[in-house]
Amino acid sequence: MKKVLKDAEYLVHTLETTHPDLFFRCSKRQYAVSRGKFMAEAADAGSFADFRRITKDFLHCIHDGHTSVRFTPDFCGKRLPFDTALVEDRLFIKRVLVPLPGICDKAEIVSVDGIPIFKYLQQNISLMSYELKARALQNAAAFFSYAWAHLNGHLPLEVVIRVPYGKSVLLQLAWKKYGYPAPSGREPAFAFKYLANIRSGYLDWKQFIDRRTYDFYCGHGFMRKNIRERCRLADWEVFLRRMFSELIAKGAKSLIIDLRHNTGGNSVLGENLIAYMVKKPVKKFSGYIRLSPLLVKSYSEKYGKLLKKFPLGSKVTLEQENAVLGADSFVAKFALKEPPKKKFNGQIVLLTGSATYSAAETFAALIKDNLLGILIGEATGNGGNGPIDSLYFRLPVSKLPIAVSFSFRLRPEVKERSSRLLEPHIHKKQTVSDFLSGKDTIMEYAMKFCKKLI
Repeated sequence: MKKVLKDAEYLVHTLETTHPDLFFRCSKRQYAVSRGKFMAEAADAGSFADFRRITKDFLHCIHDGHTSVRFTPDFCGKRLPFDTALVEDRLFIKRVLVPLPGICDKAEIVSVDGIPIFKYLQQNISLMSYELKARALQNAAAFFSYAWAHLNGHLPLEVVIRVPYGKSVLLQLAWKKYGYPAPSGREPAFAFKYLANIRSGYLDWKQFIDRRTYDFYCGHGFMRKNIRERCRLADWEVFLRRMFSELIAKGAKSLIIDLRHNTGGNSVLGENLIAYMVKKPVKKFSGYIRLSPLLVKSYSEKYGKLLKKFPLGSKVTLEQENAVLGADSFVAKFALKEPPKKKFNGQIVLLTGSATYSAAETFAALIKDNLLGILIGEATGNGGNGPIDSLYFRLPVSKLPIAVSFSFRLRPEVKERSSRLLEPHIHKKQTVSDFLSGKDTIMEYAMKFCKKLI
């Protein structure tokens, strides 16, 4: 397997010429040690599976969730017939998808192959490249049913499950191919309903993606075009216009925006929504992109223009980028075509959790740093500062898919630029007792909060 040394060299070179700041969370010494270990172990790798594990271990040292080994269809094609959720550090079956003898919704997973479940989840995240452990644990729990979420591709064989108020059941697992997991569960990326009893709107925002963003990603090869998938995505600008028209017409006193399961996407969609709330310009993120060969190759028609003004390797600020690209800039491309005719003056209530990440997290930071709303729930998956946005490529020999960050962001509030966490104003956490009784602890609190505004 000496040939994977070419992959190791290619990865290190691409990483060091593309990533905006390898040493934001990892010291130069730590990186040098990890890099040396990676190259030595790559030379002795006995298989592509070994090389995959070694690569994940290397990228883990950077602690950047936007830079990691991506999972492949071979891994994600296998799954178990239930969905899972972590509540107060206990793993539950949220929903059983096919009949399982003695197993029901809200049953608790106690152990896997003889290992207590929380310890098992901690082992699974040991090679995950995420900034915060809480986010990694939530991911390990949410994706427990998928083969790719298990350590080194190991598929567990025996799971002990305790049904609510009953005895434990030993489940022998048969890893059959149930089909590829649907993107975002085939649920809408965003959905709205009006809660008349508290005169509030509720926006369930699961993903920062709409039809325009989907077309853009497909056009650059980051997604495979699928007609059915495209049809489930609405036009964000039309959606916003209708939502805020209804809120204003009904005299809504508040809007609850649920970001607890939102892992990001196109951050401009958040700016679109803020445009319906404020009359004056808001404080925005500062930051830059790293002008690398991979960036220019991935977005040649956009970032190729920057090469006329800046040499490769330059750190181009967002202001410089927008000035050069003009209408071709990402912000301009997805800006609202029609400015809002009326502004919404009600209270904004943002629900956050450890799975709130990337573009969803930057949106939460914009709301908090500009004093535009109240955050309720748990801290987000990062502090709102650091590497963001990913480019994708495959290693030439192993074809291992890699994501690498190319952009860097710092929060609008200067005092918060060293923060490790983006904390909510009001801390609330889902409880086991509420979960078992079918209640959403955080949503219940938010509704009581909004009712007081009437």
